[in-house]
Amino acid sequence: QPLPPPLPTPNPPSPKKPPPPKKKKKKPTMNFLCNLSSSSTLLMMTIIFSLLFILPLSSASIERTDEEVLGLYQKWQAQHGKAHNGLQGIRGERFEIFKNNLKFIDEHNSVNRPYKLGLNKFA
Repeated sequence: QPLPPPLPTPNPPSPKKPPPPKKKKKKPTMNFLCNLSSSSTLLMMTIIFSLLFILPLSSASIERTDEEVLGLYQKWQAQHGKAHNGLQGIRGERFEIFKNNLKFIDEHNSVNRPYKLGLNKFA
């Protein structure tokens, strides 16, 4: 017997193309620096750095007049019974120590810290 004619082969299914990727919606952000040019960004960062780090340092130095410091020194002496014979007044070594301690206290207290310093009997 003769062979039957070959069966027609079905066309192979054509490969489906994957759907195009969906575009992600951008969420609004606060990152406005990305939209600026690099020189503008550098300038902005320099300004921010200055405001955050340099300006607080300039307010750290509280200047007191010699008369004000001498008045505080005399009040401190009376309050704590400190009488330094021959070394009282603006030229005395003890007054210079007091003045340096007061400057340290003022500079420490001008920065936001969890505690404050003050004058005591050891000032």
